[in-house]
Amino acid sequence: MRCSYHPTRSDRTTPSSVRYYLDEEPILPTIRTYLPSESDELQFLLEHIGELVVKSVNESGGYGMVIGPHSTRAANDEFRAYVWVLADASG
Repeated sequence: MRCSYHPTRSDRTTPSSVRYYLDEEPILPTIRTYLPSESDELQFLLEHIGELVVKSVNESGGYGMVIGPHSTRAANDEFRAYVWVLADASG
């Protein structure tokens, strides 16, 4: 669960990329991105995993993700442990 180059918290979103590269305001809304490398955001992810769609940035095709509201409690608990282990290993 590592993010690509994001020197500041404000640079990690699509809207900031649109502003930077296109010098325009984005016209479509985006969802909030949480980074498990930030301790407060990791805590939020772990506490609310059953309400969120959580996806690992290094996976594709539906792998490395959980759709909390549609997953079983066991699947959410397993993914919570996965997020915790990766976050702990990275920082």
